[in-house]
Amino acid sequence: MRARRAGEQPFERLGWRVPLDGPFAIEEPVTLGDMRERRSEIEAVFDRLGGRIGRASMHTPFERSSKRPLRMVEVYLAKLPLEFLMLFPPLVAILEEVESQRFSSTIRPKPRRPASRGSAYRPADETSRKVEREPFTVDPEVIDRGTRAHAETQNRLADWLELHGLQPLSPSGSDPQYDAAAHISGGMFIAEVKSLTELNEERQLRLGLGQLLRYVHLMSSGGARIVPALVVERQPLDGSWIELCESLEVQLTWPPEFPGLARRLGV
Repeated sequence: MRARRAGEQPFERLGWRVPLDGPFAIEEPVTLGDMRERRSEIEAVFDRLGGRIGRASMHTPFERSSKRPLRMVEVYLAKLPLEFLMLFPPLVAILEEVESQRFSSTIRPKPRRPASRGSAYRPADETSRKVEREPFTVDPEVIDRGTRAHAETQNRLADWLELHGLQPLSPSGSDPQYDAAAHISGGMFIAEVKSLTELNEERQLRLGLGQLLRYVHLMSSGGARIVPALVVERQPLDGSWIELCESLEVQLTWPPEFPGLARRLGV
């Protein structure tokens, strides 16, 4: 259409192909009506972003006009900043699931990364809370409980590693975003941490195991030894997860003793 309007003959040219992840199920739909109710907040998000990166770098899915309500536009590729997602609790609730698939949007396979060198461990903030949000179907207290439990479990793991003579590490540079790691004899130990409730246990374990296997794949270049652990805040109610992780050579463990981990790490 653009070529016709410009009076040009269409011709082939270079372009981008961006595979899409998902779809991701959310507990409550986010409708156009919901967005229109928060139009001023949405516009403030994009105004701040435009001031930082320049409007030419923004590809928003909204048409902004003072003469009509907020509406979607036809686009082939759009971008939404994190600040926008934080306005809607159902979208916040799936951020971790989306993050677990962030490596999948590649045009061609990437070479495997060498085992991470890591950086000094950065303790997780056990007092952090999510941004204040309006009452919704996703209880903010439930999300905050999971955030605190994740941080506490991660820090207990770091303490355990130090107690056993290992230096806990956090990811650096282009490392996969594992929660904690340590150099061990002949390789690297990496851990993915997950909080658990009775309602989300199955989903959290599936998500954590998938993330961990992906990290191992990315880091096991040149035959490097990677020892992965799925670290959860308590022993899972479903014992079959222990068997599954053992079959995949993943150590499923939990505080305070972190069963099986000393044996796997040889400490």
